[in-house]
Amino acid sequence: MTPRKAPVVIDLDADAEPAPPVRDAPPVPDATPMPDGAAMQAAARLAARPPSRLARLFWALAGAVLGAV
Repeated sequence: MTPRKAPVVIDLDADAEPAPPVRDAPPVPDATPMPDGAAMQAAARLAARPPSRLARLFWALAGAVLGAV
């Protein structure tokens, strides 16, 4: 185990340059257009389909194995 170190103290100079005022900040740029959500639409189409027999068999077996453990 490494020995604990003392806390770090950062000296702030009183004569340091103050932060610029907020009113001098540049305006926020316009956001890019929002995506159309193609990936979410594809996922919704896949989820809307009824599962195949093979998928139902897989999930039934997976549930049985996990339930037995």
